[in-house]
Amino acid sequence: MTDQAFAHADPQWLELITLARDWFAGPLGQLMLAEEQRLLEDELGRYFGGYLVHYGPGAEPPPTAPQVQRNVRLGAPLPGVEIVCEEQAWPLSEHAADVVVLQHGLDFSLSPHGLLREAASSVRPGGTC
Repeated sequence: MTDQAFAHADPQWLELITLARDWFAGPLGQLMLAEEQRLLEDELGRYFGGYLVHYGPGAEPPPTAPQVQRNVRLGAPLPGVEIVCEEQAWPLSEHAADVVVLQHGLDFSLSPHGLLREAASSVRPGGTC
């Protein structure tokens, strides 16, 4: 993946996501993510379906839901992201996901309202966001 794909992306957003990812790579960030991973995997064990969409700045593998067929990570053009997109422009059709997890996505968002709008339109009726 090249930076040219995001030549028109908001540089402030890219810098914010990179700084957040660097913090999560540090000792306090790792400790917090490990505990969150445990809690999220316990909670996600209750859900089922075809797709779990994960959006957040962390570099760690996203939490898994054993009864969901496919986990997909969306986000900035950084390692570990499978579908590169901006926070307000998810390349998913409406109602495409069964579960959407915004793990610290809102904490490091330039437009929390826009991010919530994308997440809400991506989750299917009866799904979980």
